[in-house]
Amino acid sequence: MGVFRIVFRACSPIQIGAGALGMIERTELFVPGRVIWGALTASLVRSLFPSPRSEFYEEAGTELKKGRFSTFFPCLPVKENDSTLHRMIPCLPEHTFVAEDQPGLALDQDEVESLLCGSSASTALDPARMAAAEGSLHSTDLILPVWSIGCGKRKKQATTFSGYLELPERIRAGGADIPMDAPRVRECFSCMRIGGGRRNGWGVIAPLSVETVSSYDGFESIPWKSGRLLTAEFPIASDGHKVHGRARLRSCREYDPARGSGQRFTAARMVWQTGSVVYD
Repeated sequence: MGVFRIVFRACSPIQIGAGALGMIERTELFVPGRVIWGALTASLVRSLFPSPRSEFYEEAGTELKKGRFSTFFPCLPVKENDSTLHRMIPCLPEHTFVAEDQPGLALDQDEVESLLCGSSASTALDPARMAAAEGSLHSTDLILPVWSIGCGKRKKQATTFSGYLELPERIRAGGADIPMDAPRVRECFSCMRIGGGRRNGWGVIAPLSVETVSSYDGFESIPWKSGRLLTAEFPIASDGHKVHGRARLRSCREYDPARGSGQRFTAARMVWQTGSVVYD
């Protein structure tokens, strides 16, 4: 297995579905590893095969699942007048985002939302009346491609995310033997689209760096105070551990050979959300 640390920037708004609140479609402020797995599978197959068949996607996705995909968290400065960017992980019990490299540094969740979030309003038209259809007005929360502090162009910064992949050194798909090295990963991220609203031009990203590292221990959690801060969703189990955070019923869309992308759902299961804290 090869381990890669990847930093990419948003080139357009990004929408990572976090459920609806009334007429507002909410977004996560991070990119789950499963989203990266699906996007990498699609990008890899399309870059290698001019006319890929449906089984090529299944073969590549199954091979890539042998590795691990971390959550990609936003990189932000914590201290005023400090340009150092930290990988910020949500901490649900404290309503903050904490710096992975310095857990004592934190930003309030509302502050992170005000930096990164925007919204897009839309409605459906009733052709007979040439007016908005009743009950169709809705708003979609988005991660903006640029955030700013204060006024002026010099204060604007590109929105960047950092995460880790552990991938097989080689995979087989479509009858081809494919090396999964740093140049290949960079090429895939260069033409990758993530999240929803891609017909609106959302989800375009560009890699800033793809580094090979020896290892990474934070795919599931990192040490935090007297417990472990979850860096990915984790199945709920009756194992006697005390958990502070939020639970949700999770079911994800997958590729269906007969009906296409996103037309099949995984089995639903209860999970602890990213940002929950587990105590021994």
